[in-house]
Amino acid sequence: MLVGYARVSTTHQNLDSQITALKEAGCTKIFTEKRSGTTLKNRDELNNALEFVRDGDIFIVNRLDRFARSIQDMNDTIKSLQNKGVGFRALEQNINISADGSDDSMSKLMLNILGSFAEFETDIRKERQLEGIANALKKGVKFGVKQKVSNEDIKDIVKLRSDGVSIKEIMSKYNISKATIYKYIKEYNKT
Repeated sequence: MLVGYARVSTTHQNLDSQITALKEAGCTKIFTEKRSGTTLKNRDELNNALEFVRDGDIFIVNRLDRFARSIQDMNDTIKSLQNKGVGFRALEQNINISADGSDDSMSKLMLNILGSFAEFETDIRKERQLEGIANALKKGVKFGVKQKVSNEDIKDIVKLRSDGVSIKEIMSKYNISKATIYKYIKEYNKT
Protein backbone atom coordinates (compact mmCIF):
# COMPACT_ATOMS: atom_id res chain seq x y z
CA MET A 1 0.00 0.00 0.00
CA LEU A 2 1.18 3.53 -0.73
CA VAL A 3 0.59 5.74 2.32
CA GLY A 4 0.94 9.50 1.99
CA TYR A 5 1.67 12.23 4.50
CA ALA A 6 1.11 15.94 3.84
CA ARG A 7 1.95 18.79 6.23
CA VAL A 8 1.90 22.56 6.29
CA SER A 9 3.11 24.69 9.19
CA THR A 10 0.17 27.02 9.75
CA THR A 11 -3.59 26.88 9.52
CA HIS A 12 -3.76 29.50 6.74
CA GLN A 13 -1.58 27.38 4.44
CA ASN A 14 -3.15 24.97 1.99
CA LEU A 15 -2.55 21.22 1.68
CA ASP A 16 -4.25 20.79 -1.71
CA SER A 17 -1.14 20.64 -3.92
CA GLN A 18 0.52 18.05 -1.68
CA ILE A 19 -2.62 15.92 -1.53
CA THR A 20 -2.99 16.07 -5.31
CA ALA A 21 0.64 14.99 -5.82
CA LEU A 22 0.23 12.12 -3.34
CA LYS A 23 -2.94 10.91 -5.05
CA GLU A 24 -1.24 11.11 -8.46
CA ALA A 25 1.60 9.00 -7.01
CA GLY A 26 -0.97 6.32 -6.15
CA CYS A 27 -1.49 6.87 -2.42
CA THR A 28 -4.71 5.27 -1.26
CA LYS A 29 -4.43 6.51 2.33
CA ILE A 30 -3.25 10.06 3.11
CA PHE A 31 -2.63 11.59 6.52
CA THR A 32 -2.65 15.39 6.76
CA GLU A 33 -1.90 17.96 9.42
CA LYS A 34 -1.19 21.62 10.00
CA ARG A 35 1.71 21.69 12.45
CA SER A 36 5.25 22.95 12.67
CA GLY A 37 7.74 20.42 11.38
CA THR A 38 10.74 21.50 13.44
CA THR A 39 10.33 18.50 15.76
CA LEU A 40 8.39 15.25 15.84
CA LYS A 41 6.60 16.30 19.03
CA ASN A 42 2.84 16.82 18.77
CA ARG A 43 2.73 15.60 15.17
CA ASP A 44 -0.29 13.39 15.81
CA GLU A 45 -1.08 12.60 12.19
CA LEU A 46 2.54 11.76 11.40
CA ASN A 47 2.54 9.37 14.35
CA ASN A 48 -0.79 7.90 13.20
CA ALA A 49 0.65 7.37 9.72
CA LEU A 50 3.79 5.74 11.12
CA GLU A 51 1.66 3.40 13.22
CA PHE A 52 -0.63 2.64 10.26
CA VAL A 53 2.01 1.48 7.78
CA ARG A 54 2.75 -2.25 7.53
CA ASP A 55 5.40 -4.50 6.07
CA GLY A 56 5.57 -3.96 2.31
CA ASP A 57 4.03 -0.46 2.37
CA ILE A 58 5.75 2.66 1.06
CA PHE A 59 5.52 5.87 3.07
CA ILE A 60 5.38 8.85 0.69
CA VAL A 61 5.78 12.61 1.18
CA ASN A 62 5.70 15.30 -1.45
CA ARG A 63 8.91 16.95 -0.21
CA LEU A 64 11.43 15.92 2.40
CA ASP A 65 10.91 19.10 4.47
CA ARG A 66 7.23 18.18 4.87
CA PHE A 67 8.41 15.04 6.67
CA ALA A 68 11.26 16.26 8.91
CA ARG A 69 13.39 19.36 9.43
CA SER A 70 16.01 17.65 11.55
CA ILE A 71 18.53 15.23 10.08
CA GLN A 72 18.37 13.10 13.22
CA ASP A 73 14.54 12.98 13.23
CA MET A 74 14.56 12.11 9.55
CA ASN A 75 17.11 9.31 9.89
CA ASP A 76 15.51 7.92 13.06
CA THR A 77 12.06 7.87 11.47
CA ILE A 78 13.25 6.27 8.23
CA LYS A 79 15.11 3.64 10.27
CA SER A 80 11.88 3.01 12.21
CA LEU A 81 10.02 2.59 8.90
CA GLN A 82 12.65 0.18 7.63
CA ASN A 83 12.42 -1.83 10.85
CA LYS A 84 8.71 -2.30 10.03
CA GLY A 85 9.56 -3.33 6.46
CA VAL A 86 8.32 -0.03 5.01
CA GLY A 87 10.01 1.94 2.22
CA PHE A 88 10.22 5.72 1.99
CA ARG A 89 9.76 8.07 -0.95
CA ALA A 90 9.99 11.88 -1.35
CA LEU A 91 8.36 12.77 -4.66
CA GLU A 92 9.86 16.16 -5.57
CA GLN A 93 13.42 15.14 -4.74
CA ASN A 94 12.99 11.71 -6.37
CA ILE A 95 14.28 9.93 -3.27
CA ASN A 96 13.43 6.24 -2.93
CA ILE A 97 14.65 4.40 0.15
CA SER A 98 13.98 0.69 0.25
CA ALA A 99 12.51 -1.09 3.24
CA ASP A 100 15.53 -3.37 3.59
CA GLY A 101 18.14 -0.59 3.58
CA SER A 102 19.90 -2.00 0.51
CA ASP A 103 19.93 1.38 -1.23
CA ASP A 104 22.92 2.55 -3.14
CA SER A 105 25.29 5.05 -1.59
CA MET A 106 24.03 7.87 -3.84
CA SER A 107 20.44 7.55 -2.53
CA LYS A 108 21.65 7.67 1.07
CA LEU A 109 23.92 10.62 0.33
CA MET A 110 21.13 12.62 -1.36
CA LEU A 111 18.75 11.89 1.52
CA ASN A 112 21.24 13.18 4.06
CA ILE A 113 22.28 16.20 2.01
CA LEU A 114 18.69 17.30 1.47
CA GLY A 115 17.85 16.57 5.11
CA SER A 116 20.79 18.73 6.15
CA PHE A 117 19.51 21.59 3.97
CA ALA A 118 16.07 21.35 5.61
CA GLU A 119 17.68 21.54 9.05
CA PHE A 120 19.95 24.40 7.95
CA GLU A 121 16.93 26.33 6.66
CA THR A 122 15.19 25.92 10.04
CA ASP A 123 18.29 27.12 11.89
CA ILE A 124 18.62 30.19 9.64
CA ARG A 125 14.94 31.03 10.16
CA LYS A 126 15.42 30.86 13.96
CA GLU A 127 18.51 33.10 13.76
CA ARG A 128 16.62 35.70 11.70
CA GLN A 129 13.70 35.58 14.09
CA LEU A 130 15.99 36.14 17.10
CA GLU A 131 17.73 39.03 15.30
CA GLY A 132 14.34 40.58 14.54
CA ILE A 133 13.25 40.28 18.16
CA ALA A 134 16.53 41.78 19.40
CA ASN A 135 16.17 44.73 16.98
CA ALA A 136 12.56 45.28 18.01
CA LEU A 137 13.50 45.26 21.70
CA LYS A 138 16.23 47.85 21.02
CA LYS A 139 13.57 50.05 19.41
CA GLY A 140 11.36 49.72 22.49
CA VAL A 141 8.81 47.27 21.12
CA LYS A 142 7.17 45.35 23.94
CA PHE A 143 6.17 41.73 23.45
CA GLY A 144 3.51 39.79 25.26
CA VAL A 145 -0.07 40.47 26.21
CA LYS A 146 -1.01 44.13 26.14
CA GLN A 147 -1.94 45.71 29.45
CA LYS A 148 -5.74 45.78 29.68
CA VAL A 149 -6.03 48.92 31.76
CA SER A 150 -4.12 52.18 32.14
CA ASN A 151 -1.57 52.84 34.86
CA GLU A 152 -4.09 55.18 36.52
CA ASP A 153 -6.66 52.36 36.53
CA ILE A 154 -4.11 50.07 38.17
CA LYS A 155 -3.66 52.61 40.97
CA ASP A 156 -7.45 52.71 41.35
CA ILE A 157 -7.64 48.90 41.41
CA VAL A 158 -5.00 48.72 44.16
CA LYS A 159 -6.81 51.42 46.16
CA LEU A 160 -10.22 49.78 45.70
CA ARG A 161 -8.84 46.45 46.87
CA SER A 162 -7.09 48.00 49.88
CA ASP A 163 -10.41 49.73 50.73
CA GLY A 164 -12.04 46.30 50.87
CA VAL A 165 -13.85 46.26 47.53
CA SER A 166 -14.40 42.65 46.45
CA ILE A 167 -12.45 41.06 43.63
CA LYS A 168 -15.74 40.31 41.83
CA GLU A 169 -16.72 43.98 41.86
CA ILE A 170 -13.32 45.03 40.52
CA MET A 171 -13.47 42.30 37.86
CA SER A 172 -16.86 43.57 36.76
CA LYS A 173 -15.90 47.26 36.78
CA TYR A 174 -12.70 46.82 34.71
CA ASN A 175 -13.67 43.69 32.76
CA ILE A 176 -10.52 41.84 33.81
CA SER A 177 -9.87 38.45 35.40
CA LYS A 178 -9.07 37.70 39.03
CA ALA A 179 -5.54 36.68 38.03
CA THR A 180 -5.01 40.00 36.24
CA ILE A 181 -6.13 41.94 39.32
CA TYR A 182 -3.70 40.04 41.54
CA LYS A 183 -0.93 40.52 38.97
CA TYR A 184 -1.51 44.28 38.87
CA ILE A 185 -1.59 44.52 42.68
CA LYS A 186 1.64 42.48 42.96
CA GLU A 187 3.42 44.59 40.30
CA TYR A 188 2.20 47.85 41.86
CA ASN A 189 3.42 46.82 45.31
CA LYS A 190 6.91 46.07 43.91
CA THR A 191 7.34 49.73 42.93
